[in-house]
Amino acid sequence: MSGQTIYDWREQDLIDTGLKHGVTSCDNAELESELAVTRRAGELLKQAAPPKRRFEAIAVMASEGLPVQTACRVMEVSELG
Repeated sequence: MSGQTIYDWREQDLIDTGLKHGVTSCDNAELESELAVTRRAGELLKQAAPPKRRFEAIAVMASEGLPVQTACRVMEVSELG
């Protein structure tokens, strides 16, 4: 086991116990779960929706303040339409 691994564990323990600012292990697990659900939902949408419907979904995301470039990349469509 490397010294870096032990250092990382100690740092995470300080965060988890509130002695240091950062993302707790619990918060990190929740974020990873949300990301997995989001990725799966995106995959299902890409399979079910023709490109025109994907552009409509991207327009909604853009109106909500989400980055268009990222939405286009995730939805696998061109930014140019």
